[in-house]
Amino acid sequence: MSKIEKLIQKYIGILKIELADLRDNLEDLVKEAEDDANKKYKKVSNYVSYENLSVYKNELFGINNVFEDINNLDLSKYKDLDELYLGLKSIFKSKFKKLGLDKAGYAIIKRKLKKVMQYVLNQY
Repeated sequence: MSKIEKLIQKYIGILKIELADLRDNLEDLVKEAEDDANKKYKKVSNYVSYENLSVYKNELFGINNVFEDINNLDLSKYKDLDELYLGLKSIFKSKFKKLGLDKAGYAIIKRKLKKVMQYVLNQY
């Protein structure tokens, strides 16, 4: 395996860890929002509880779609890390737009893509 192929594998591996952590956080927020919506004495109004729940579920749906895209990605068609990074940004942007997902969800994903890119370039 070439150095570039190893970098791409490292990038994808770390990206999956970052996104899994994000997914876990969102699942916790969904559970908390659902619990809060069912309480007699709430921290926030019903409207806010359900709005929060809707946003969290929207972002969670987006993350799950991103995982699907990553798992189906043909990594051999990318020549280097920059090409992969730009390709993933493009794929995820169009996916979020096509599915009508919240722009904030895409912004979070984009930050994760960049964070992992910087880490991999600095470490390997």
